[in-house]
Amino acid sequence: MKKHNLSPSSAERWTNCLYSAYYEKDAPYESSPAAERGTALHTAGAEVLKQTLAAVYPETRLVAPRQKSEEKEAFGILDMDDLQLCATYADTVVQALEYLARTDGSPFALFIEQRVEQPPVVGIVDFYALLGDPLHPTALVIDLKTGDFPVHAHENHQLLTYAMCIPAAKYYGMIIQPGALD
Repeated sequence: MKKHNLSPSSAERWTNCLYSAYYEKDAPYESSPAAERGTALHTAGAEVLKQTLAAVYPETRLVAPRQKSEEKEAFGILDMDDLQLCATYADTVVQALEYLARTDGSPFALFIEQRVEQPPVVGIVDFYALLGDPLHPTALVIDLKTGDFPVHAHENHQLLTYAMCIPAAKYYGMIIQPGALD
C-alpha cells in the first residue's frame, strides 16, 4: 500500500475531514496566474530574506536553499511592488526576531524554505528560527502569504502543523501577508 503524505498547507482541510487527503491525492494540479505569482514571490522572498539575514546575523547558522536557474526566471513576472513586498517580508522577519530576542534569547539557527516532517506530515516551512537555549529552544515559525484575502495566525492549522514538526520547548507562529486586503 502506498503511503500518502499530509501537507501542512492543506491541514485545515484534512484536520476537519481526513478523507479529503485520500481523495485529493489523485486530483490533477491546475496552476493559475495567482499561483505562479505566489511561487515567484516565495522564491524572491526567500532570496531577499537570505541576503537580509546573512547581513543582520552573520554569526548565526543560516540554512537556505540554493536558487535554481528556473526559479530565478520566475522573477520576470514580478514588478517593483512585488519586490517591495519581498523586502517587507524580510524586514518583518528581522523585527520579529529582534522582538523575541528580548524575552527568549538570540537566534542560534535560521531556516528558510526547509523541509520539515513528522510522518505522515511533510512540508516546506517558509521560515523558522530557533532562539535562546539550544537544549530548550523557542521556535518562531513564519508563513508568507501572498493572496489578497487575510489569513490569521490564531489557531492556524498550517502553523500548528509546522510547529508539530519542529522540536522546541515553546512556539510562536506568525503570518506575514503584506498585500492582504483588510
